[in-house]
Amino acid sequence: MSTLTTEDFQRGGAAYPKDWHYDKDLPQDQKNIEKTFKLLREYSGIPADKVQEHVHDIRSKAWEVFPYPCIGSWRFLADYMETFPEYPEILSRIKSGDVFLDAGCCFGQVLRHLLYDGAPAENLIGTDLYPKFIEQGYDLFKDEGKCGLKFVTGDMLDHSDTSLDVLDGKVDIIHGTFLFHLFNREDQIKLATRLVKFFKPDAKNALIVGRHTGQAEPLDPFETWTLDKLKRFLHTPSTWQALWDEVGELTGTKWVTTAEVVDLKILDIDDNYWAKRKEVTGDPNAPKTLRFCQYRYSVRKV
Repeated sequence: MSTLTTEDFQRGGAAYPKDWHYDKDLPQDQKNIEKTFKLLREYSGIPADKVQEHVHDIRSKAWEVFPYPCIGSWRFLADYMETFPEYPEILSRIKSGDVFLDAGCCFGQVLRHLLYDGAPAENLIGTDLYPKFIEQGYDLFKDEGKCGLKFVTGDMLDHSDTSLDVLDGKVDIIHGTFLFHLFNREDQIKLATRLVKFFKPDAKNALIVGRHTGQAEPLDPFETWTLDKLKRFLHTPSTWQALWDEVGELTGTKWVTTAEVVDLKILDIDDNYWAKRKEVTGDPNAPKTLRFCQYRYSVRKV
């Protein structure tokens, strides 16, 4: 299994500080999370004066499962799907019967936003490596036993893990945000080829969308972000297409990609991030392999 552990977050023999990506307080500017707060009020029935306390409680529990930066920095509360130019198409297709899979769904927050926007639950599926995140998603949205969503847990990097086979050939659209940038290129190939297996053989418009951290400038293809013990391959638009060209050769398919830079301020990656990094590493300079940006991407079968 390729399950990440706390031990993965070590470098130089010293424990990786869990609080590097942990913001105690909610963002002061809440425009990017207001829709989720509205969802918690109107869909989940949580009183307005209890919403912040509720998300703090869930976030604290999730941080103990695994300290992903998207949890520590509250990014799981942002509704990224609405920012995708493909979103109207995606929502329309789901309403018309296409099946949507959220790969690496964490709490299933994207699926709840789609539900809230009118997508039928029977066409929505989530998968994650950690069953606890899915359980905490039910706690976050207070909808266990009544949301109608389907979740499957399994390891997309372990092709001998048969737990995900139930989804093979069943999907039309896949969402994967903050997923690919967790892995080295070899594992990204494993991930991408696994995603391809989820698509229906006759899917007329197979589509993958999401966001991930990438390189702001072209780098040697073997350079990766190695600040922590994890080896991560951060893409440029050209290396992203090259990866999917290789996936196409391995799977007998063909894909065309897009990669559009989006505003990092949405993610609160600013001077405070670099100050925190300096405190952790003792290095005042952002190394070459950390000149990153965020890409909103799409991958279409052709």
